[in-house]
Amino acid sequence: MWADYVFLSGMNIHKASFERVVKRCHQIGVRVVAGGPMVTTDHVDILGVDHFVLNEAEVTLPMFLDDLRRGAPRAVYSSPDFPDITSPPAPACSGA
Repeated sequence: MWADYVFLSGMNIHKASFERVVKRCHQIGVRVVAGGPMVTTDHVDILGVDHFVLNEAEVTLPMFLDDLRRGAPRAVYSSPDFPDITSPPAPACSGA
């Protein structure tokens, strides 16, 4: 197997395909990490996901990755914080 984890995201319109991917991952023994709008609002009703990265991934994904590096990832990561949108560099202009 070439993947240790599958990261999923989606909106409500993707729910059926999301569930199929989660089921397939478990059939082949791959752990699932999920986030995004649907997962953030409905994670208590979603079955089969090993780790939830809720709210803003710029904030919660580093928490998950730190715990993963330590070998102790939790089931749910959430934060009320929002990323600082002034810190990333501005996109380059194409000049067109």
